[in-house]
Amino acid sequence: MNLFIERATAAGAVVKVAADRRRALALALDSVGRGPVALAPSALAGELGLAEALERAGVESVDAGDPAAVATAAVGITEADAAVAATGTLFSDSTAVEGRLASTLPPRHVVLLRRDRVVATLGEVLGRLAGGPPPFCAFTTGPSRTADIERVLTIGVHGPRVLEIIVVGGEGCGGGPQETGS
Repeated sequence: MNLFIERATAAGAVVKVAADRRRALALALDSVGRGPVALAPSALAGELGLAEALERAGVESVDAGDPAAVATAAVGITEADAAVAATGTLFSDSTAVEGRLASTLPPRHVVLLRRDRVVATLGEVLGRLAGGPPPFCAFTTGPSRTADIERVLTIGVHGPRVLEIIVVGGEGCGGGPQETGS
């Protein structure tokens, strides 16, 4: 886990670890601010009660399947299917359009990641794909970046300027620097 946090942070992501679901929900709510938010359907978001919590907090939600609506969102929230510790890379099955839109159009992308889905290598991620890769998948390392011919690095031109990863299930992390409170 420490290697994943180190590599993801080096790539420009903000990584927060929550020991339990209650803390993960608090971190997610803190990350979205006032919205509007494009929340892609996911099992973990459902388990956290994130949609209901956003509604209770008065945060505007947009239809994550409507490109025009998602383009107005300040934050997109998705769930990663796996993560590669060696590179700090997230893997997501992006077959559903809601996930593709929420992860690419808003300027801020918040990713929910189950701790037990962090593996050491890309080979381990690929080995978990029974039947082969999904029709659409994404490997994300840090926020969107590009460089022109003159090698001038620019963040956020072709996607989110901010990538925030909330790791859910921080047991065994030892409460070190990766155990965050905000």
